[in-house]
Amino acid sequence: MHKHLLCTVTLLAATWLPSHATAATMAKADEVRALAAAKLTRQVGAACTEAAEDVRDADYQLAVERGDALAGDAKPRCVDAAKATKARQAAQAASAVAAMKPATVPVMPVAKKEKKGGC
Repeated sequence: MHKHLLCTVTLLAATWLPSHATAATMAKADEVRALAAAKLTRQVGAACTEAAEDVRDADYQLAVERGDALAGDAKPRCVDAAKATKARQAAQAASAVAAMKPATVPVMPVAKKEKKGGC
């Protein structure tokens, strides 16, 4: 009996409320949900970029340590190769990030309205 009464009150309230209030509430919820998803996407992207940078740094440090173990002319070549690899990977990452950003679209000029009356 109690559940039936609750359902009846809920149905009456739903029919009594104006439909625009429900639509406005739903639109606001959709907007908040979309903003939260966009914020999460930015945070995940930033975390991935930072993690990739950490991996590049660790790989560079490892290559430098391996180069330290070498003797003679091989040591500077190994360090130079590690620097070049790190720079190439950083450039590739930067171009990938730039490719993901939306392109800016120039604003189209608006035609001026002519005044009535000739002048």
